[in-house]
Amino acid sequence: MRRVSLAVALLFLVPSLALAAKVTKRAPGAKTAETDRALAAVRAYREANSAQILQGFSELLAIPNVAGDTANIARNVAYLKDAFSRRGVKTEVWEIPGASPVLYGRLDVPGAKRTLGIYAHYDGQPVDSEKWTAPPFSPTLLSAASE
Repeated sequence: MRRVSLAVALLFLVPSLALAAKVTKRAPGAKTAETDRALAAVRAYREANSAQILQGFSELLAIPNVAGDTANIARNVAYLKDAFSRRGVKTEVWEIPGASPVLYGRLDVPGAKRTLGIYAHYDGQPVDSEKWTAPPFSPTLLSAASE
């Protein structure tokens, strides 16, 4: 399985992240009932939607993301734009000649006390298939550490 930033994984939890964004500022290490409720909401969403989350993540991972492959980079952008838009994120694609497009997204949450910035890149390096235990871009779910 290719390595993917945590930020991309968060895409599939956006609805619950909106709840967590409402958590008020607190002292480092301090827990509040509001924090506990937000975390419980995120956990409940993940548990209730785990099959859909895994399916969506698998679909994304199956799209080749080699930087020089402009057709598949465009597929990555289209997939991510659609996925974010379906979750209420306002998106824009910014294009610069000779570079991979940038997908910008913004989710405004009324009452949020903080701003969270996430950066992830979806244009990777060419793969060396000889070093993989499963074919690249063929998501593989393992139940234990592989040797």
